[in-house]
Amino acid sequence: MRKSSVDSHRKSADHRSKEDKMKEAQGSGGGEAVKKQRTLDSAMNKPSVSTQARNDICNELVSVFAAANIPLSKVDHPAVRNFLQTRVENGGAIPQAHQLQECYLKREFSNKKEQVFKKVVNKPVAIICDEMSDDTARFVLNILAAPLEPLSADVDKVQSYLLDTRFLSATNHSTVATAIIECLVSTGIKFTDVITVNTDNAAYI
Repeated sequence: MRKSSVDSHRKSADHRSKEDKMKEAQGSGGGEAVKKQRTLDSAMNKPSVSTQARNDICNELVSVFAAANIPLSKVDHPAVRNFLQTRVENGGAIPQAHQLQECYLKREFSNKKEQVFKKVVNKPVAIICDEMSDDTARFVLNILAAPLEPLSADVDKVQSYLLDTRFLSATNHSTVATAIIECLVSTGIKFTDVITVNTDNAAYI
């Protein structure tokens, strides 16, 4: 676009009229809001109402299925699909299981993990670790933390939370200790908050 064309537009009566209205609205701080044209960037990045509704129902569905230990593959069952589409608001926006797993399950896992971390950080905790082997003979180390405080005033029990599951090349005092330390650092648990470490009494511990 030529500079002369831009200059001509800025000097036109239509442009000056719109400019005066905008200055007047900004100066008064009230009155009718001046409509502004959306840029391509704002239009592409701002989620629409339908997109937000789709994300909300998908996040909630994944959360409920995870809490109830229901595989996401059940979403593809014809009876479940028909129920979601006919009886659940925005249920028709729920995609197939593979897309829920790729786009929403990781997000739900991250959210739950953050919630667990908040329950154990800056509190006295007991670290619990247990080593086992899976069906392919790999060494698996589960690391849990239990805040040393009652769940509530009426329930005199503590709750343990799984912090991490590590697959080790070997199980000995070095690999286990390294895994526990790395887990504490990544979780944000201070070494001074660890009151005790409870193991499975294996000889290498």
